[in-house]
Amino acid sequence: MFLYYQIIYLLIYEEKIKGDDLLKLRVKQRQ
Repeated sequence: MFLYYQIIYLLIYEEKIKGDDLLKLRVKQRQ
């Protein structure tokens, strides 16, 4: 069960990193 939560956490964490990268790209494009 612990492993299941760890996998879900990693997936969410990866999505967050991708989202942050997209936000940075948008900020660069605005400038």
